[in-house]
Amino acid sequence: VTSMKISDYFSSDMKDIDSMYMGMYFLELASYYGREGIEATETLKLIYLTLKELHRNTISTDLIRCIYEMRTLVINGEYPNLFSCGVCGRKEELDCFDLKRNSLICKNCHGILNEKEKLLDSTVYALQYIATSPLKRLFSFNVKDEVLIQMKNIIHQYIDKVIDKKFNSLDFL
Repeated sequence: VTSMKISDYFSSDMKDIDSMYMGMYFLELASYYGREGIEATETLKLIYLTLKELHRNTISTDLIRCIYEMRTLVINGEYPNLFSCGVCGRKEELDCFDLKRNSLICKNCHGILNEKEKLLDSTVYALQYIATSPLKRLFSFNVKDEVLIQMKNIIHQYIDKVIDKKFNSLDFL
């Protein structure tokens, strides 16, 4: 950064301790991936849009967190395979996430699942949408509680696997 102009201070967020620590976590995750001399325009735009959405408070904080975490993984090339089966390559009927393969798995390849392990179509679609949509459209949707729970499970398990850092701001949340 050689110069900047502050356009929004997000000062009202300082009154809400949960939003403040969530914002700190977003910045801590960005810092984990940040390196001097690399192009970070998309990361900076994502941080800004995420903090604006946190400030607007129109969708749940958990959904904002899922969107930010998954898109950060995408920007940094460390996201799981969300578009084809990790076993056969099939692109239809993806209904299971395999952490060992870092991939979604189709119903023909995973065998029998109990209902808790089976992903809803909406969960798969939401994850794919987060990975591919333009940044300005990232926060333009909402999900049912069941979908959010599945997304949180997948994203948090995956982050625990690929990121070897403990984020201090999460301890406060």
